[in-house]
Amino acid sequence: QLFRTFAVHTLRELIFVLSGDQDNDLISMLSALQDMAAQDGPTLCSSYTGLVVSPHEMPEQLLSALFEHVENDITVLIDWILSDETCFLEYILRYAKWRCSSSSAVDPHVRERLGALLHRLGMLERGGLIVFNVRPLLRRIAMVVQSGTTAE
Repeated sequence: QLFRTFAVHTLRELIFVLSGDQDNDLISMLSALQDMAAQDGPTLCSSYTGLVVSPHEMPEQLLSALFEHVENDITVLIDWILSDETCFLEYILRYAKWRCSSSSAVDPHVRERLGALLHRLGMLERGGLIVFNVRPLLRRIAMVVQSGTTAE
């Protein structure tokens, strides 16, 4: 069968269905969706399930769904950042750049998870365990975590 029909109710389900079990496919798909949102692309929606994500909310909701997808396991994200097999480092930098230029509120769950990621990456960097300069990423994430706006 060439086409499969599936119903997704959340972004997490959509991410899982589209990416399968390949980390690089997952991050590449998220990057493509992030690019669409940055260009004021179409609203992602499903009339069957009621899932609606506007381009202005998509980067935040995608990252939140990704955190859910990895069950908030910061070590998975660190592995992806340090790995040359995924483009997650580029993805998270682009998210942080978008977030710093956005006037919308930071989702509290995203802020909390980014704070944990910042803490853990900082520890690794101070211990000399990261082989590249991670400071630009740490600065960007810190700007997001410390931003003054919060979601209600």
